[in-house]
Amino acid sequence: MRIIILIIGLLLGSITSYSQYTQADSIFFTKASENYQNWLTNATVQNLQTDGFENINGKIILKLTTNSRLDWISLRSSYYDFTNRHIGEQLLHQMRFIFELPIDSSAIQITSLNEMEVYSTVFQYVDGQFKDTDTLPLDIKIKGNGDYPITEMVAFSSAPIVARNKSKKDIKLLKEQIIDHFEGHYESKEQWWGRDAMIDVLEIENEFSIEITNISKEVLDDFAIGYFELIIIDVFIQEKDQNVEIVYNFRAKYGSGIFVAPRRSGYVDMNSDYPEYVKRYDKRVRKMIIDVATATPIKN
Repeated sequence: MRIIILIIGLLLGSITSYSQYTQADSIFFTKASENYQNWLTNATVQNLQTDGFENINGKIILKLTTNSRLDWISLRSSYYDFTNRHIGEQLLHQMRFIFELPIDSSAIQITSLNEMEVYSTVFQYVDGQFKDTDTLPLDIKIKGNGDYPITEMVAFSSAPIVARNKSKKDIKLLKEQIIDHFEGHYESKEQWWGRDAMIDVLEIENEFSIEITNISKEVLDDFAIGYFELIIIDVFIQEKDQNVEIVYNFRAKYGSGIFVAPRRSGYVDMNSDYPEYVKRYDKRVRKMIIDVATATPIKN
């Protein structure tokens, strides 16, 4: 089953469902902040630290600190060199995954701890578009401040997949073919008790996010008792160096249940407890994308 979630629907959902948060939500967000810090640590991002969160008119703002503005700009430019994208987009997608929030109900604030400077920037999605209050060009270089080894930060994104002999005009159809491939894969999975996997797709220009729920024994495939799994795959497609380049990010959670899947807050990040399964399945995701991207040349 394919459900295309429109941006307008997300905005309305965030207004109606997330305008008020309970004490239980606050406890969950506090734990989520800790989990986000664990993710940063595992991703070897040493100069970003979580500093709590704030609820402003139903939007949750995750507060991060950096040693200095130069450290943040260097990290941002290194990621841009690697992916041609703003690192804030990936940070927000990870926040959505951990905090279980719609993307338009999430924001991140970066504040410098350097007492000699006053620096703070906020980035978020507004009407489906990424916005950053810091308008400094992404490709700016800070002389002598060094580069960050983005290629070693596997938690941020995959190494790019290059689809040769394809151009900008092929991106739309290529995106549709990748989505169709994922949908066909997960729809074909037999589930216990007559369940069907639930597949949600959010499309924004040259990127999409596919979320699979109500599924079990997919990532944790050899468990005797299958946990419910929540799978999210974010894919971004762009033209680069006269080819088409695809970058993706795969994440998964698991939760217990017999007949009914747990609430969103009942899922646990799978990478914390079963990293070897996540790494193995990530290779499967990569192969699925490569199979589509390197298939017969696209014909309209």
